[in-house]
Amino acid sequence: MNKKVAIERVLELRDLIDRANEAYYQEAMPFISDRAFDEALSELRELEESFDLGTEDSPTLRVGGKPSESFVTVEHPQPMLSLDNTYNEKELRDFDKRVRDRLGDQPFTYSVEMKFDGASIRLRYEDGQLIVGATRGDGERGDDITENLKTLKDIPLRVDEVVLKSLFLEIDSDWDDDEEDKDEDEDNRNPSFVFEVRGEAYMEKEAFVRLNDFREEQGLPPFANPRNSTAGTLKMQDPREVARRPIRFFGFDLIVEGRPSPPTQIEKLKRIGDLGFPVNPDYRLCRSVDEVLDVISEWDLSRHSLPFETDGAVIKVNEQHYRAELGTTSKSPRWAIAYKFQAEQATTLLEGITLQVGRLGSITPVAELKPVTLAGTVVKRASLHNEDEIHRKDIRVGDLVTVEKAGDIIPQVMSVVDADREERGKPFQMPLNCPACGEELVKLDEEVKWRCINPECPPQIRERLTHFASRDAMDIEGLGEAVVSQLVDHGLVHTFADLYQLSAEDVEPLERMGKKSSKNLIEAIEKSCTQPFQRVLFALGIRFVGKTVARDLAFHFRSMDALLEASEEDLCAVPSIGPKIAGSLTAYFDHQKHHKTLEALREAGLQFEMPDQTGRDSERLGSGDDESETGYRWFLEGKTFVLTGTLPTLSRNDAIDLIERYGGRTSSSVSKKTDYVLAGDKAGSKLAKALKLDVPVLDEETFLEMIQNQVGTT
Repeated sequence: MNKKVAIERVLELRDLIDRANEAYYQEAMPFISDRAFDEALSELRELEESFDLGTEDSPTLRVGGKPSESFVTVEHPQPMLSLDNTYNEKELRDFDKRVRDRLGDQPFTYSVEMKFDGASIRLRYEDGQLIVGATRGDGERGDDITENLKTLKDIPLRVDEVVLKSLFLEIDSDWDDDEEDKDEDEDNRNPSFVFEVRGEAYMEKEAFVRLNDFREEQGLPPFANPRNSTAGTLKMQDPREVARRPIRFFGFDLIVEGRPSPPTQIEKLKRIGDLGFPVNPDYRLCRSVDEVLDVISEWDLSRHSLPFETDGAVIKVNEQHYRAELGTTSKSPRWAIAYKFQAEQATTLLEGITLQVGRLGSITPVAELKPVTLAGTVVKRASLHNEDEIHRKDIRVGDLVTVEKAGDIIPQVMSVVDADREERGKPFQMPLNCPACGEELVKLDEEVKWRCINPECPPQIRERLTHFASRDAMDIEGLGEAVVSQLVDHGLVHTFADLYQLSAEDVEPLERMGKKSSKNLIEAIEKSCTQPFQRVLFALGIRFVGKTVARDLAFHFRSMDALLEASEEDLCAVPSIGPKIAGSLTAYFDHQKHHKTLEALREAGLQFEMPDQTGRDSERLGSGDDESETGYRWFLEGKTFVLTGTLPTLSRNDAIDLIERYGGRTSSSVSKKTDYVLAGDKAGSKLAKALKLDVPVLDEETFLEMIQNQVGTT
């Protein structure tokens, strides 16, 4: 392989890994197995090293996905590193050899714990009180999901003070029982005890089945597996909904701030349990790699009888004091490794190939299989990914195929068993038209997948409408997946514009709707007409046009008419727009049905342009009684804000909308170029950095006053 070919392959692998990370961490909808992901990452690492192609933003240096934009971002006091994976005995023995080479003759042991198939989180406690709960995110920063985690019954909101003292405080002289300490004013002291418990949120198998049964009864799509349902639940915006989900928790790490940590991993697990957190009791102490392999073999045989999913074992050097000596790489500790169980395989008959239509029109071939038991479940369908993959493996209807449930996630057809038999079915050919609506299929941007670009295709319109009504788009309260499905199934809605033609009488006959619910829904739809132009652009669901791109387009072109007239060259003049996004935009606007929908939305009263800088803005800010109009001015143009903590009355999205409405922009990190930090309750390291850099810090009241004072002058 020459360097030119290596560069092309590196770019291809980075794109695959970034898309896989987004699907796994942001959307909770993985499309490749853990092993396929690890193989791609390993290949990328080898190419970067062999051809000197490493970059600072390479996925090989990152832990996972970016934090979600829907939650406040918090920095981890200590990075939440991921573990390197190994899949066989040789790789595990290589790890053992590396450890022994570094430690020499120093004696050590291993702790072996089950690897849980859920979502990693950290919990921070001060004086026994739960202060912050966060996702792993990119390893350095994660989402603050404290309110959601407080609903998990396995997680203590407060740890008993007596327990804290008995376990840890005897090593701290501040807690001596002499009279001087007893008389000390505790209000003048910093938190006397700060610790973090890290662990895995998960969902038990039976609870997962019950949840999916309920979702299917409600007309909602089932979750792919317990891991996806857990990740998706923890990212829900309403803690009350999280509380209704059967999420459990196991602790596996303890970090004590300002005091010595427990001396071994086994001791950590015991103390986590003593603090009141659930700990999986199936952990082992091993004195050699051979003992570790015996435990792995035992668990591999028994894992399907467990009430929860486990996809391997985590092996750690047990003694805490060796960890600093062994060190870490940029993303993984050298003192620990994950052993992943081999994916189970089964052989069965391929009875047919059907096509599945995604939200953005992607067509995915699906294998219809003779039912077969695999990894403890009956498998009837499996992903075939795309047409090229089918041809590469020469998969045909009537073949005996090998099916693998890699990582216990998505069943896949791996190969054909009897490819040499004389009489086989005809090679697969992708239909020319969409199986759902009959529209001609196309390929975009040299993609391997075929797509249906008909905006009225029924499977797509359900997903598009749900996105259109979502909180970050048109924010139509009450228009969730279940209601959208009913509207489409009853033929009441075919396009976005049809929503604005609905009446309460149309909606009232639907299941679980009544006069009050119908009236509220119609009012919410009407209210959405006031959403600003950038939200309308995002709500359209144009491929590659997320919230940031939609905002940049709105601020640059100012109106839908100007955007419709823009050439690809004009679009690429916007700093955040490249050829890929520009091509997607022109393809969308070139479609005649999209033009009809846009005109209907314009007639419905949606905002198709940005407010005139010299016009008037009748919205009143703050809590004063002055109902008069206030002048509209772009006084925040060119100003960068960073948000941190929880504001008293404004949600994060509300604050961002206000900043962008008056010409400002937001950033996720504080630097010398930051103009203001808008800080609320529990502001963390961003506030500290702002103070260090002398960046002006605003609270909510000052922020609203600043806007009121400016827009109130003309």
